[in-house]
Amino acid sequence: MNKIKKYTIYICFLALFPSQVFSQIHSLKDFTICNQCPKVIFEGQYPLSTIKKHMKVSINNHDLQITEVNYSPGLYTLPTKYGEFVGLNNGEWGGGLYLKPSNGDSIFVNGKIMKTSSRFEQASSFLNKSIEVVPNVTGKAIPIAYGNIYGLASFKEKLIFTSSSENLYEHLGTLSTISFENGVKVTEVFRFNGIPLVMGASDTSVYVATTKGIYIFEEGLKQSFIKVIDLSQSFPNSLVVLKPYLLAIGAVGGYYLVNLKNGQNDFYVLQNLKK
Repeated sequence: MNKIKKYTIYICFLALFPSQVFSQIHSLKDFTICNQCPKVIFEGQYPLSTIKKHMKVSINNHDLQITEVNYSPGLYTLPTKYGEFVGLNNGEWGGGLYLKPSNGDSIFVNGKIMKTSSRFEQASSFLNKSIEVVPNVTGKAIPIAYGNIYGLASFKEKLIFTSSSENLYEHLGTLSTISFENGVKVTEVFRFNGIPLVMGASDTSVYVATTKGIYIFEEGLKQSFIKVIDLSQSFPNSLVVLKPYLLAIGAVGGYYLVNLKNGQNDFYVLQNLKK
């Protein structure tokens, strides 16, 4: 199972971290299969220091790459010809999706003219009120959507993103599209029965891991749902599509290989966690 090389790789999403002070690339040989490890880690049988060992999955020259990083609130970026989209996830403090336009200082968003700024009003579920925030975005930007962002990708000539409500008690999470019709148009296309955690996309499908299971969105964003594994206690941070229905998901202490065809999921733990 450690021989992951030479898969045909389809990937257009990568989770990023805004304040990494540490990163280390690990060989796949540094990991060993351990399906009970996620449960054991969170029952405290490993030192608490291991909670800092977040393994981010990515693709490098068509091979799966595992990078150990310090965890911090989510930051997702996606450059387009219209400018750079920046998605933020600040937990209970709220988040948002912003556009740093490549030209001008204003754009129509859902039919309303919006101007660039460096400060925004944003709802906080923790404080149960709106607060003024300065998002972790370099330079001025335009707010496109509010709520924590859990994934941002390009798919079928549109952008897609997953988010939660500004008020976490209203609903659990949504999948939305961004199209460019007389400016920017945001359309909610699906509500999840669970909080979205990480998202990845291939040329033909979008995969969203939630607290209830994994959703697959295929041509026309027609969705299906597969209950494979509850990832919420593993703090997943990234997802890549190795080939159709085969996913790698980065988590605390290691990474998952999830086969959506046969329901098999294996967790690979960093070997020095077991010492």
